[in-house]
Amino acid sequence: MQVDTLEQSLVIPPEVRRGVRRRRRTTLAVAGVLAAAATAYAFARNRPVPTQYRATTVERRTIVRVVEATGHLDVKTRVDVSAPEEGRLVELLVKSGDAVKANQPLARLDPRASAIALRGAQASVAAAGSRIGEAEAALAAATEARTRTERLLQKELASPAELEAARSNEAKARAMLATARAERSATSASLKSAELSQTLTTLVSPIDGVVLQAPTTLGPAVGPDHRSLFVVGSALDTLRIDADVAESEVGELKPGQLAHFTVPAYPGKTFDARVERIGIDAQRTSAAVRYPVVLSAQNPERTLLPGMTATVTMEVSRVENALAVREAALRFRPENAPDAPARRQVWLVTSHGLESVAVKAGLSDGAFTAIEPEPPAQLPVGTRVALGVLTAGSDAQKSQGPGIKLGGR
Repeated sequence: MQVDTLEQSLVIPPEVRRGVRRRRRTTLAVAGVLAAAATAYAFARNRPVPTQYRATTVERRTIVRVVEATGHLDVKTRVDVSAPEEGRLVELLVKSGDAVKANQPLARLDPRASAIALRGAQASVAAAGSRIGEAEAALAAATEARTRTERLLQKELASPAELEAARSNEAKARAMLATARAERSATSASLKSAELSQTLTTLVSPIDGVVLQAPTTLGPAVGPDHRSLFVVGSALDTLRIDADVAESEVGELKPGQLAHFTVPAYPGKTFDARVERIGIDAQRTSAAVRYPVVLSAQNPERTLLPGMTATVTMEVSRVENALAVREAALRFRPENAPDAPARRQVWLVTSHGLESVAVKAGLSDGAFTAIEPEPPAQLPVGTRVALGVLTAGSDAQKSQGPGIKLGGR
């Protein structure tokens, strides 16, 4: 019998040796694939990525330059109506919002006080007339006495002292007549004032228009020194807009310019207006200087009301059917591009990169700008021009999509 010893060689079975060789080949194949992938990734990472641009097209547009302002609607004219005489309000004939005509009664005051004053003035005139009659009779008697005394003096039947006394009495009688006549003139004036007061117990509208403010209760004492009882405005068919415009923009405005405005009461609806007057009394604040501008707006349907807030856009210039690009295209300049005057060129997006085209910028509305290419044939309608560079940004931005880089101005 054969006995195994440590000195005998270790024998590996053939099937074990075949498994080891397969595992070695698999490991080498996986390592080769990983190495190839790493090489491809490194190559792709280091390969330059073509620059992508955000672009817009050249188009034909109507460019309108506007000045914006905020103001409030009001009637063209306001007139305060106060009580012309002291009295108490006893009758209201109109209310706020009513249309009125010139000289139409608005309210009436208590007429009793004025009636009493009228009767007193009439009595004073009558008493003054009686005093005039008495003074005239006294003057006639004094004149007759003075004449008789003069005849008696000629016959030496009266003394000079008696004649002097007769003449003095005549002068006093004449003075009394003059005083009575003056009193009658004064009382006649008081009578006319009382008669006028009788007519002033009725308050009337001074103009055709609409009642903006009116009292709602009867009884309070009123008079010229009290606040206005009524405020009457001109008709609502034409309204005024009181707006204020910044100092930097007021120079572009002229009377007659077209304007549009909106009010919160009618969202989405636009109304027309025209610049009527540009004020010269500036409103100065710590931040800015603004000038008052008055506009006129037609309101035939009377849907607009005084006091509404108006957001106004005033048209100052317009270019029809102009060749235009977005303002951002005029401000874009690629990196490493040669210096050029601001807003004097745009960059065409072509298959092989960007090409510069010189332009002359015209009227702008803030979003679009009219341009004149130099030469004109270089920018037909539909040409794509660059607005900015699309950049991936940082790793954090990659997950959120590309960003936009406008470039230098």
